[in-house]
Amino acid sequence: MTFTRPIALLLVFVTAVVLVAYPLIATAPSHDRQIPRAETVCAGNGAAIMIEGICAAEVVTLTDPGGVGHTVGRGVLRPTAGGRNTTWYLFRYGPGTPGTPEYWITNEPAMVFSDDYLDAVEPFPYNGIWEVGIDDGAGTVSVRVRVGE
Repeated sequence: MTFTRPIALLLVFVTAVVLVAYPLIATAPSHDRQIPRAETVCAGNGAAIMIEGICAAEVVTLTDPGGVGHTVGRGVLRPTAGGRNTTWYLFRYGPGTPGTPEYWITNEPAMVFSDDYLDAVEPFPYNGIWEVGIDDGAGTVSVRVRVGE
């Protein structure tokens, strides 16, 4: 009978640890290096989607919050060093020329954050969740990012 109280206290302690700590451990943020990360960044008066975790972007697709797909052109592209991951930027710049894409991808930050290449990156026309499909030549992966709001 003398061991009943310590055992009961031990069970209470273990239960408390499991109930408090396990949800924190199970939902701790982690990042699979095979899945790209995306976020919206300010670019002057416009915005760009910054994508990290890919080496190449052979074919890129863009779907707006309404489910409409958009053609993505290839902007200025720097060579990637030894196939290492680099940061990519998907942005809107519509010169109004028929047959020219309205959206572009680049791994050259100056194309987005300075006027070295373009006069200004434009804002995205819709707020909400945009989906970017990236084919790096080995397969396609999709990443979703909130724009605006």
